[in-house]
Amino acid sequence: MQVISILYKNTTSLVFLPLNEIAKKQVQKVNQISGNALLLNADVKDIDKAIKNARAGLYTHIFISPKLTSIPNFRSLLKDPKFKKRLALVIINKAYLVI
Repeated sequence: MQVISILYKNTTSLVFLPLNEIAKKQVQKVNQISGNALLLNADVKDIDKAIKNARAGLYTHIFISPKLTSIPNFRSLLKDPKFKKRLALVIINKAYLVI
């Protein structure tokens, strides 16, 4: 799953992961195989800047905590036509996260 947005240039994979430790390990793995991953969780100091960079296409992968999916900036990112065009894959780690 990690290689899709690395093989297909100018794409982003969006991964919903409820556990920070798993997400951190996945970010490391993606970065080791020439990806550029972002981890969006409560530890991120400047979420607005991170989302702005995501909108600009700087990341091959975005790993996000489900708690942050309700923030307005993230929702606007999902509605952005350019971002939607780059979105190659959406992965939800736990089915019970889907509402």
